[in-house]
Amino acid sequence: MADYDFRSLSPRDFELLCRDLLQRKLGVHLESFSAGPDSGIDFRYQTGSENLIVQCKHYAESGFAALRRVLEQKERPKLAVLKPTRYILVTSVPMTPKRKDSLAEILSPHCRDTADIVGRDDVDNLLTGYGDIENAHFKLWLTSAAVLERVLSSGVFSDSDAHLERVRLRLSRYVPNDSFDRAKACLDETHFCIVAGIPGIGKTTLAEVLLADLVDRQGFAAFRVAHDLGELRKVKNRQSRQVFYFDDFLGKTSLQKLQKNEDQRLVELMEEVAGNRNWRFILTTREYILNNAKRHYEAFAQPSIDFRLCVIGLGGLGDYTRPIRARILYNHIYFSDLPREYKLALLEDRNYEAILSHRNYNPRVVEYMTQSRRAQSVGPTVYRQEFVDSLENPARIWDHAFRYQLSEAGRHLLLVLATLPDETRLEDLEKDILGILSVSAETFWVCDDCW
Repeated sequence: MADYDFRSLSPRDFELLCRDLLQRKLGVHLESFSAGPDSGIDFRYQTGSENLIVQCKHYAESGFAALRRVLEQKERPKLAVLKPTRYILVTSVPMTPKRKDSLAEILSPHCRDTADIVGRDDVDNLLTGYGDIENAHFKLWLTSAAVLERVLSSGVFSDSDAHLERVRLRLSRYVPNDSFDRAKACLDETHFCIVAGIPGIGKTTLAEVLLADLVDRQGFAAFRVAHDLGELRKVKNRQSRQVFYFDDFLGKTSLQKLQKNEDQRLVELMEEVAGNRNWRFILTTREYILNNAKRHYEAFAQPSIDFRLCVIGLGGLGDYTRPIRARILYNHIYFSDLPREYKLALLEDRNYEAILSHRNYNPRVVEYMTQSRRAQSVGPTVYRQEFVDSLENPARIWDHAFRYQLSEAGRHLLLVLATLPDETRLEDLEKDILGILSVSAETFWVCDDCW
């Protein structure tokens, strides 16, 4: 039987899992409702004289006392108004016969019997019987202790000091989107995939999720390239199911000079992987670095194979649609160490709307601003505005990269570009750069300092 503790699921994640399990078990379609005050109803099934209500309660393992108190003080009065013909309670709290009897007494006569009180072990049992639902909710599977221990021991995760809780927290915040399915389809078809995107967009996390799926679900052995492709020479085995992982394969912040013929060797390895059904190859890079590599290396500009890209994009039609943005923000808040008053500050008057709709929305800024040590530099009353200001002018997050990871010419170019319209012709940019070059270095650095 499956054995999950559900700590890595948010309340909304747990609700959706329970809905899918109960729909299969009961053979009915449950009405679902948006997140928010539910008036005692998470899911509902109505037909003729039947009025079935389902309520989900996600608590820590030690949360039985809190669960009992909520049911007695809040849910029972709602049931007196709703008068359902049947009421099913699903909870992540472990149950004993005595606990079920205690809750059935509170929920009587709406719960038909103790079987309508579905505890953690009951959910595990349902997951064992409905493997396809377990697969569909892969974050539940991915963050289980057994899977994480196997994946960590495979060397998939690059953090040298990684441990179970740290990895679980990172993956708990992950929100599946179309990029996962697209990358997986790319791996199935061509056997290799380059995950490219702007900084802070989640390239490495997506790659790690893909790797975990290959290692634990499909039986691949993982090998991470730390520096160069020569590391794979001794481990490659054409008869074994192997996945090779190269994070930031063109450099972390700028295009690094590749070793002699390294570009050609990369393409040749992709060709070799494409022709072997036992191999997979996952690479990550920043999109602008890849574009730069195409200009500098002929093997990338005119590859001999179909140079597929899985690009994580932002925007209403991209991978991070508004619902996805909302779930990312929700997960970061839910699994954060933020004090309660800071969390409530984002909920008050729907303050979170300004974050979700901001043109500069970026998961890295969300992560930065939901860390307690960052947020508490200001009071809870101005926290929401501080969050929006960080999106509006994210200098605190990007200042180090701007000053120390770009060349002097790169900084100058970026400053000039920032003064121009969003859509600018290359010749106009060149003209403005030439104009800047005619200004003294001293004057220019004054401008840089002002920035």
